[in-house]
Amino acid sequence: MKQESYMEMLFVGDGCQGAKTFVGCVCETNAETWRAFQAARKEYAVETQSDECAFILDYYNRRGDLADSFGLTKAGFRAITGTQPKTRAQYEKIDRDYWNKARSERAEARSQA
Repeated sequence: MKQESYMEMLFVGDGCQGAKTFVGCVCETNAETWRAFQAARKEYAVETQSDECAFILDYYNRRGDLADSFGLTKAGFRAITGTQPKTRAQYEKIDRDYWNKARSERAEARSQA
């Protein structure tokens, strides 16, 4: 199975250490995904350590390795996604639910091994 490169956004605003958002992108080709990532960086990137950074946009190459990242403001998030950001509590719930499901599936797989 051929793996494609993709982008994924994490919430880091309001003192959050990084929560899943389930916001991401896969384009038709790896090259298109890379170009979209670079275009977003050119237009919306901020320093990840800046107070205005609310999101991190990660780029994963076709091997699934994290290859690049940059920070985004809430305005950058809105511009890229066309939606309003959720609250910290909402993103933390999304993240918690994701990891609880992953742990549960892993425990289930181990019990059936």
